[in-house]
Amino acid sequence: TRYFCPSCHQKRMLAYGDWVEDEVLAAVPHRQYVFTVPRLLRPHFHRRYRLGGLCRLVARLLTDAYTEAAPWGRPGFVLIVQTFGDLVTFHPHVHALVADGVFSSSGTLRVLPPIPNPLLKEQLRRAVLDYLVDDEAITAEFAAKLLAWEHSGFSVDNSVRVGAQDAEGRRQLARYMIRNPFSLEKMEYKARQGVVVYRSKMHATLKRNFQVMPGARGSPGMVTMSPVSASR
Repeated sequence: TRYFCPSCHQKRMLAYGDWVEDEVLAAVPHRQYVFTVPRLLRPHFHRRYRLGGLCRLVARLLTDAYTEAAPWGRPGFVLIVQTFGDLVTFHPHVHALVADGVFSSSGTLRVLPPIPNPLLKEQLRRAVLDYLVDDEAITAEFAAKLLAWEHSGFSVDNSVRVGAQDAEGRRQLARYMIRNPFSLEKMEYKARQGVVVYRSKMHATLKRNFQVMPGARGSPGMVTMSPVSASR
């Protein structure tokens, strides 16, 4: 879970990063993979069980890809679903912290080249569309149209890598995976207008770097918020 308050959640992030580094990960090179679905399909993942399905789907893609490259080994990874973007819009995507190779039965890591992004992206597209068709969220005809698009909207990024000796780098990646949706530094409450303005980097689709939310004061010092469409 994620706490609503960024300050409270910071303690959880620190504890989680230490636990993952000390108890879960081996001291080997790791790579971050980020799997993103197109905006057109994101509303279908409002149902929580489909977020779990997306996570299991990504786990299968990673396992199959590494097993095909080295059938004698097994991959190791941690997966977490994030459901928010920089402007706290609904943006389901999967972060994966992956050992940069496969483990033998003795526990030794054989470092491998990263899985090619175009390969994973196409596999992600087909797997997600098949999943949504099987779950009757979209029709087979609609899925066929999306498969025909040259620019699918699916993406995979694996550009972030940390070395075997970089324990702090692994902690930072683990902490980022469970980061809070909000940042206190990005919020400003405008009492006269009764709104909260949330500023971040420029959003590629919305074409703005802010979000406006209604704010209503309850008890002293408390502001309640709910996202609404922002206007200039």
